[in-house]
Amino acid sequence: EVSVLALTSAGRILQLNNIPHLGFKDFLTDMDEDALTWGESMLLDLGLSTLVDKQESIAYLGLSYKDLVQRHGEIYAAQAYKEKSRSAFFPITILERVFSIIRPDLLVSTNSPRAEKAAFITANKLNIPAVCLMDLFDKREIDDRLGKSKYASKICVFSDTVKKLLIQAGRNAKDIVVTGNPDFDVLAGENLKKQAQLFSLKKKLPDSKVVFWARHAGKANFNLNASIDDEVIRIAKNNKDLFFIIRPHPNEPKMFSDLPDNVLISNKEDNVHEVILCSNLVLTIASTVGLQAVCCGIPLITFDMGPTSMFTPYSKMGLSIGVNSLDQLESEINAIFKNGYHKKVFVPKAGNATKNVINVINEYL
Repeated sequence: EVSVLALTSAGRILQLNNIPHLGFKDFLTDMDEDALTWGESMLLDLGLSTLVDKQESIAYLGLSYKDLVQRHGEIYAAQAYKEKSRSAFFPITILERVFSIIRPDLLVSTNSPRAEKAAFITANKLNIPAVCLMDLFDKREIDDRLGKSKYASKICVFSDTVKKLLIQAGRNAKDIVVTGNPDFDVLAGENLKKQAQLFSLKKKLPDSKVVFWARHAGKANFNLNASIDDEVIRIAKNNKDLFFIIRPHPNEPKMFSDLPDNVLISNKEDNVHEVILCSNLVLTIASTVGLQAVCCGIPLITFDMGPTSMFTPYSKMGLSIGVNSLDQLESEINAIFKNGYHKKVFVPKAGNATKNVINVINEYL
C-alpha cells in the first residue's frame, strides 16, 4: 500500500495523472483552529496560486507556521517568517503527526530542504528505513544534510562522481546507489524519439555535426550568454559543415538578426527534449540540459568561466569538457567531431533510472 504525500504544487501533477494522494489538509484536527487562522492570513498576503488547492494552501501554510510556534515560540515564529517567508518552515511536528497516522514501513522522498528533510529526520527517529532520491549534486545540500551518516538509509544519485562527493563528506559507500535521475527517463521514450525525428525533418537539420547551445538563465550569466552567442555565430560563419541551434532561456528571450543559414533559433514552443535528441554536441554554462545530454550519450562542453558554474562543476566531475576562454571553443568543437569523445565517469543511460530506484526500494520490501 502506497501513501503519497503531495505538498503544494505536487498535488496538481498527481491529480492530472489520477494518482490518489494526501496533503496537509488531510491531517488537520479539531485542535488546529489557530493553524487555519494563520494559514488564511498568510494566504491573503501571498496570493492564491492556481496550481494549489486553496484549502491545501491554508493547511500547508498554517500547520507549517504552527510548527514554528510550537517548537520556538510565537516571537521567534513571527520574526523567522517575516525574514524568510516559507523558507523558514521546517514542519517536523507535522511530519511526526503524518507518520503516526500512516505508520510507514519505508519512506521514499527527494532531497528538498523543508518537509522532505523533516520526513527523513522523523524516519530516523522512528527507526524507519528511508530512500532519498538526490536529483543533482549541490555541495551545499551535501554539507547540510545528505553527507550526514544517518540521513536516509540509501541515497540514489545521478552518477558515480556524486557518489564520491558523498563518500568524501563521510557517507558509507554502501549507503549510496548510482541509479541515474528518473526525471531524465523521458528522454528514452520511443514517442519522443519519433517526435525528435519529425522536428529534425521540419527544421531541415543535417544528420551530423548539430551543435546545441542552451543559454543559462540569470542576470549573472547574461553578459557571458551574449558573448557566447557572438562566438557561436562567428564559428558558424567560418565552419559551414557545422549546424548550430541557439536556444534563449524562456526567462531571457532575445532577438537575433543577420544569422547565417547554419544557425537556427529554437524558441520556447520547441520541445527542448526533442532538440537535445537532434543534437550531436551540447554547449551550456550550467543548465540541466547538459546533464540530460550526458544521459543520452551526447558530448557536452561547458563554459567554466560562468559565474554560476561553481555550483555545477560539470567538467571537474568528468561530465563535460570545460573551456575557460571563448578562444578555445572552436578548436574543442572541431576536436570532438574529429576524434570523438569518451566520458571519464559512469552515468546511467536515460531510461533506466526509474527501474534502478525501484530495485533499491524493493530491497526494503
